[in-house]
This record gives sequence, structure tokens and C-alpha cells, in this order.
Amino acid sequence: MKAKKLGELYVSFFKIGGLTFGGGLAMLPMLQREVVQKYGWCTEEELLDIYAIGQCTPGIIAVNTATYVGYQQAGFLGSVAGTLGMVSPSLIIICLIASILQNFIHMPIVLHSLAGIRIVVCALMLNTVFTMAKKGIVDKL
Repeated sequence: MKAKKLGELYVSFFKIGGLTFGGGLAMLPMLQREVVQKYGWCTEEELLDIYAIGQCTPGIIAVNTATYVGYQQAGFLGSVAGTLGMVSPSLIIICLIASILQNFIHMPIVLHSLAGIRIVVCALMLNTVFTMAKKGIVDKL
């Protein structure tokens, strides 16, 4: 019985992790459908509370929520199953992209593209620092 529950947790959160695009709020409808309607692991009110806790704790909201629901359903192993289910799709996609990129990394256009991406990331980070500094620094002291 416990193995079945762990499998359900993993598969449910794997689906959510693999099909959610757009951040934490985008996964809320999928969470509601899987966790509340399909499996009845919690009520809608409990899910919103779990989601709020996931937002307040350090880390990724999706992972925090999967860990909490998994723990609630099957203890420590449930939290592991939920967490692994949520992060597995991202890990698989990153590994696939990295393996494909290795075949093209030597090409000049790919090297120039990656150099350009690095410059843009640095510019975005500096822009964020300057914007936050303008709002956060109120006097010289």
C-alpha cells in the first residue's frame, strides 16, 4: 500500500513538474486537480495553506509544496517521492539539452551565442542591482 502511495506521489508531481510553465502560480490549477480532485490528499483550503507555507519558506515554491504534501501523505519517504517527482522533469530536460549542446559547443556560432547570453545576463543582474540600490539607499550613511 505504501509503495503505491509513493508511486502516486512521484507520478503526480512528475506531471506537475513537467507541465508547469510560468512559475509557482501557474502550477496551482494542476495542484488543485491532482492533489484535491483526483486523489483527495487535502481540501482546497488546506492546499492554499500548504501553498502559502511553500511561498514563505526558503526555496522553490513547487518543491516546497511537493515536499509538504508528500510528507503529509506518507511521511519522510513521501516527501522524498514528491520532491523527486517535482524536480525529475527539469533534471531530465537539462541533461538532454546538455548532451545535445556538447555536439555543437565547438561551433563558432554557438560559442558567440553563449558569449552574448553571458553579457545579457550580466547586464540584467547589474540593472537589478542599480534598481534595488536606488530604492534601498536613502542617504549616504
